[in-house]
Amino acid sequence: LRGPAGKRLLDRALGRLGRALAVTIGPDGGHASRRPDLALELLFDLQTLDEAMVQRGLAAPDTVQRAIDQLAAAVRFFTLDDGALAAFQGGSARTAAYVAAARAQDETGDRATALDLGGYQRMDAHALQVIADVAPPAAGAWSGRACDQPLAIQVLVGGRRLIDAGVGRRMATASTAEVGEDGLTSVLTGFPATVLGSRLADTGLVVEVQRHAAPGAVWLDLAHHGWMKPYGLMHQRRLYLDLDAGELRGEDRLTPTAKAQGPDGRHFVSYAIRFPLHHGVQALVSQDRRSVLLRPASAGAGWILRNDALEIALEPLIGGRGVQLVLRGQRRADSGARVRWKLAPARHQIDAPKDPA
Repeated sequence: LRGPAGKRLLDRALGRLGRALAVTIGPDGGHASRRPDLALELLFDLQTLDEAMVQRGLAAPDTVQRAIDQLAAAVRFFTLDDGALAAFQGGSARTAAYVAAARAQDETGDRATALDLGGYQRMDAHALQVIADVAPPAAGAWSGRACDQPLAIQVLVGGRRLIDAGVGRRMATASTAEVGEDGLTSVLTGFPATVLGSRLADTGLVVEVQRHAAPGAVWLDLAHHGWMKPYGLMHQRRLYLDLDAGELRGEDRLTPTAKAQGPDGRHFVSYAIRFPLHHGVQALVSQDRRSVLLRPASAGAGWILRNDALEIALEPLIGGRGVQLVLRGQRRADSGARVRWKLAPARHQIDAPKDPA
């Protein structure tokens, strides 16, 4: 459309777009769905709009230019060492070439990447790269593919993916701790899902995060209160990245609260800490069942995850390809539980299981 009518239509559309962008993009560039790949797709769309307006001799509104800058910062934050995106909250990693195309206009150069953005925390050290989900899942219309994965992590070693945040929407496939077997949220079904889509219900989760740094180390103290109502427990997770040794040390605690001290606290509850392994990662459990040798696809070097869990198992991923490492236990709710684990380069070959005599 040309002429005054076309200009009025364009101005009206750009005004609506500006209002929609204010709702969709947070101040730091995070997408309202909390999906890194949707931030990437929206960046592509706005770049295309900007180029189309330039070709017509027009300048994109400040709201569009500001949104492009914010989304570019978000995509930079979520781009991992392999060139693809971090995959959380139902999103996909995309390919490195696809991500690079969106970043072709990024003029930041060697500017340092943000440490936290959109409810995620990032830690980098030598061959280790860790991103943690430290916010509740999206709510309402934004939760159409959101996942039940509070405090989940994604880990890369030597630029290769080792541990994924999860596969599917339920906690039984997420790299976090689960108490019982019911998870924290549910997905709408039946008539509500027909009308509203497959949104998450009960997403009012409280998550706490503290970031610390010292010479040679950076660590996160994380917690969520999702298990308080059903079990009187709080999940606390510490992620400690040793910058000198290139090791990731983790500690997961189920801490009893006042509710767990009542009659219900004497009941035993089961818990599981899961590490969904990226597709192609090879895993071998040691004879003492305290260590697991992990070798990423197409990588010669292995990594060992040591732990002090009561039980360790390799199980098929529910709804996905590959396997997950599961650390299990059972404790009284009023006594809580603690599991420590460490991911470090394999300096010595782990013992292979022997054939039965």
